[in-house]
Amino acid sequence: MDVIKLIQANGGITLRYTNGVPVQVGSDYWYFPVQPDATVIVARQRLEPAYNEFVANNINALATRGRYLGVWLNPDTDQYYFDITIRATTKASALRYIARINSVSQRQILAAFNPARNETLAAPN
Repeated sequence: MDVIKLIQANGGITLRYTNGVPVQVGSDYWYFPVQPDATVIVARQRLEPAYNEFVANNINALATRGRYLGVWLNPDTDQYYFDITIRATTKASALRYIARINSVSQRQILAAFNPARNETLAAPN
């Protein structure tokens, strides 16, 4: 799987790592950052080296059950965001998790994404 080409073609990706191997997930869950203060933001030109660095620096967390790599392109800034994400089964539970995380984070989670529905859920302000 050429992860970089998939990210570029789709504007982002959600990956699960099993034994160090990335597998794209597209199931009907709502994915969002578990530690938004640790988000890495890079210019479009740095996508590939940033991806390699992020995975190398976070492989233990990414190998943990229930943790995923989320990468998405912010079209307003033309920058990629790298996050360790978790998932929720419903919109309501995603919003509850996000509210809890936002209550203790400096950087606020703005949204959750469901790849199966190709739908973004905005977090309340």
